[in-house]
Amino acid sequence: LDKAKFPALAALVPVLICVAAGGHKPWIILVVSLASFSGFVMLFEYAQRAWQRAEQNPVRIPWACLQLLCDNPRRYAGFISHWGALMIIVAVALSKGYSHDQELTLKRGEAAQVGNYQLQLQDIRAFQAPQRYEIKALVSVFQG
Repeated sequence: LDKAKFPALAALVPVLICVAAGGHKPWIILVVSLASFSGFVMLFEYAQRAWQRAEQNPVRIPWACLQLLCDNPRRYAGFISHWGALMIIVAVALSKGYSHDQELTLKRGEAAQVGNYQLQLQDIRAFQAPQRYEIKALVSVFQG
């Protein structure tokens, strides 16, 4: 439990950044906090072992990191793959959390409010293109 203190404190930084950037949904905060904590646990363990192997000499840290990876590849390569998985999980959570889906039906000249934006349908154009039929909408977007 004592080893979890520093990763837990470090995990607060990404959570605070997420909240400051507008991530107010509880599940987004939960995903970011758990992923950050897991990532920092692995990072601190790897850094601690590298620091011990470098014999407290900062110049030797890159070499010590490489030695750790070569001496125990199953463990430390697993850390790298798990960091990648955590990044994907956080990216998916953030992209879903900031999206907004709404279906609208508008006639030419009509407008609708979507979030902080007002959309106004200007025109609809349909034409035959090679191997497909295209329908395009010209929409004006106003803030406020």
